[in-house]
Amino acid sequence: MKKFTKILSLSLLIFSIEISADTLSKGLSIGTTTEGVSTLFSKSIKGKKQALVVGVSDYAGEGSDLGGIERDTGKMKRLFEDWGFEVKVLYDKNSMQIVDYLDQYRDNLNSNDLFAFYYSGHGSHVPDVSGDESDGEDETLVLSDGRENTHLLDDILYAKFNT
Repeated sequence: MKKFTKILSLSLLIFSIEISADTLSKGLSIGTTTEGVSTLFSKSIKGKKQALVVGVSDYAGEGSDLGGIERDTGKMKRLFEDWGFEVKVLYDKNSMQIVDYLDQYRDNLNSNDLFAFYYSGHGSHVPDVSGDESDGEDETLVLSDGRENTHLLDDILYAKFNT
């Protein structure tokens, strides 16, 4: 089994929905105003503020489980709620639905809305098959239902947040 690398740093991504009129495509991008100011704390957001918090503590394999993830996701949920976000939490086996939820946010949010994403769990590396990584490895979020571990590639996240 592939060894996991624990993600120790806080990973907090704030996105707004960008709709390009010339391509009619929707993507998620970093949330800033036209003046370059972060919209996270802005009281003038006209649209929705939604957050997806993902935590995985129950991994397949002996000694792979993580402690404290439920506490981390609970604290992040409360923090986002304090900032005025509507929060969806995917924990353990529900983390396997992350791509479906990212698609729903992309399809249901618009340019006036703000989206935040937080992940707490194992991260890892797998061989790069697309040839876009200078080090030859894709970074991954490791999702799990407790019986099977699945690597969510950085390429997939990039596509979800940028197309």
